[in-house]
Amino acid sequence: MIQRSLAVGALGLMLLGSAGGLVHGLSTGHETLLRLREQHRPAFTLAAAGNMDAAETELRLAIRHNFQNVRVIDAHTHVIKLASLAMMLGFVVPLLPIADRGRRALVLAFLSGTLLFPGGVLAQAWMPGVVFQGIAALGAGLVIAAMGTTVYGLFALRRN
Repeated sequence: MIQRSLAVGALGLMLLGSAGGLVHGLSTGHETLLRLREQHRPAFTLAAAGNMDAAETELRLAIRHNFQNVRVIDAHTHVIKLASLAMMLGFVVPLLPIADRGRRALVLAFLSGTLLFPGGVLAQAWMPGVVFQGIAALGAGLVIAAMGTTVYGLFALRRN
């Protein structure tokens, strides 16, 4: 049952991540790069004219838009990569020398991290701050803990 849930969930996440990337690429990808180029131009023009305060303001705006673009791309690629790990986890979890309750807890921790990590990264695009950085970090920590536990369990199995 755990294997099937992970496999179905992983395929769903892969489709979601791929669809998100496709939508972003088709709707704003090229336009975003053009906008970023155009936003840097006034900053450099103002800097060349000696108006450093205005140049810094324009550059900060361009940096903000670039940050948003990068976060959206990061979120959808993280979803796809974590879905691949979920698929792998589905093959390995039944081999672990732990009770079913422990396996379910491991899978729950991994899937929670899989949702929190990219969700926090995506939320940072429009609402920067420590709250969503913390959510992303918590999600990454859950994924790392689950994968570390899995690797430890595989080594424990190998010793027996």
